[in-house]
Amino acid sequence: KKVSETRATTLMDPTVNELAYYHYGVQVETNVGMSEMAYSNGMLAGNAMTVPYACKFTESEASIWTILDVNGCPGERWGAVLLGTERCMAHRNPADKNGKDELLLSPPILMKKERCYRLRFDARAPEAYPSMSVTFGNIPARDGQQEILKLDSLSSRLYRTYEVEIPAITATNLYYFGFQSYSETGEKIPPHLLYITNVYLYEVTDP
Repeated sequence: KKVSETRATTLMDPTVNELAYYHYGVQVETNVGMSEMAYSNGMLAGNAMTVPYACKFTESEASIWTILDVNGCPGERWGAVLLGTERCMAHRNPADKNGKDELLLSPPILMKKERCYRLRFDARAPEAYPSMSVTFGNIPARDGQQEILKLDSLSSRLYRTYEVEIPAITATNLYYFGFQSYSETGEKIPPHLLYITNVYLYEVTDP
């Protein structure tokens, strides 16, 4: 939609509220007519999520998660899929020997100082025995995340529910949590598949 007309090279856009990936287009008008539209790369913008935060990876929910390529390997192995009537995020490791790679990172979530939070999610591994890390931090980058849960050699073909306590929140800020599926580095790494769904971050009011 059209945001503004301006002769300046900057403008404020007050219309962005819903957290989503946005593209801006610029079209120039001169005395000889209109130019073609030039589009920016997509950028995540809008209001941060609040607690409680629930995600079943519908199309709109999955689109605001970020896949961080940690090791520089080509291709993205995380993807949103529909299994029957339930949506989830799936990760396939095609037997690479580089250990951990893509980190699936949540949208920014506003969390408050001195509150207690817990993260719950469902996971299953229908192929092989992947391991998984859950990370948390206030920087949307691998170096800004700390591992808060490690699950070794998942083998459940049916969904199991896992929970982890979020570390102490020392300052009101935007925070991110992430999921990283991997096989340990070695000579023989079987391809594996992992599904995650029913993600729920909530405040613990009575620890």
